[in-house]
Amino acid sequence: MKITFTNHMPVTETMQFEHIFEPELWLDEDDKSSLLKSCISAWMFIDDELAGEIYGVSHADLDEDIPDVNPGDKDYIYLYSLALLPKFQGKGLSKILMAYWLGQVGDKFKVIDAHCTSAGIIPVMRSFGAKFFGAHQNWFDSGREATYCKICL
Repeated sequence: MKITFTNHMPVTETMQFEHIFEPELWLDEDDKSSLLKSCISAWMFIDDELAGEIYGVSHADLDEDIPDVNPGDKDYIYLYSLALLPKFQGKGLSKILMAYWLGQVGDKFKVIDAHCTSAGIIPVMRSFGAKFFGAHQNWFDSGREATYCKICL
């Protein structure tokens, strides 16, 4: 298995990740394009096939109201999305993608925070030292539970 990464992708080629989640959580192409302009992002390929995406935005650049998040704090980056396409899930690839992304943000930020909206991502975050601080039911009307966590770098 060959694993490669890129930090730049046309938004149109990344929209399939939106459909992993409930429609209430989807970003449309314009919103995602706008968000990614201020994000540190990466995409993972397995044997040259797009497999995963991860991106985060500095609290200083965050312009939406997200529970538990304090906008304006330049030492924090909010992990907005960590997603693998279904065919690549359950193979330990999320940890590899997260490790790659941490290598990019680790010298720029002191804290990563996130809301874990799937049970599978909680052990991934825990493996990087995440501390958990409570959950929100029906995250953005999606029916999902979102567990807030922080990783101190």
